[in-house]
Amino acid sequence: MAHAHHAASGRPALTLRLPVLGLPVAGWLEAVGWLEADEAARFLAAAAADPRPPRLRTGALLGVMLTEGVRVAEICGADIADPGHDRGWRTLTVTRKGGKRQVLPLAPPIVHA
Repeated sequence: MAHAHHAASGRPALTLRLPVLGLPVAGWLEAVGWLEADEAARFLAAAAADPRPPRLRTGALLGVMLTEGVRVAEICGADIADPGHDRGWRTLTVTRKGGKRQVLPLAPPIVHA
């Protein structure tokens, strides 16, 4: 039933099955708590409304996690004291799962936080 619903909703990719887990994509997204754009915006707004001083740091960390898909351990392990630059963008280097290093561009609102 869920497959027909997602196909009819214009999101046919949700009817696919994840090869490793054998789960339908739609079920996996529900299981991990995928955020829609409006939910992510409310999440960031709640962080920005926090009256405590670390709110800017918290907002920046959440922004990187939401925009770049960075895991908590990856962002916590990043050296934020030494951001880089690439073609006019501020960057942050993180160590991904499996030890692979990746340079991530940072959106201007995140840099200014």
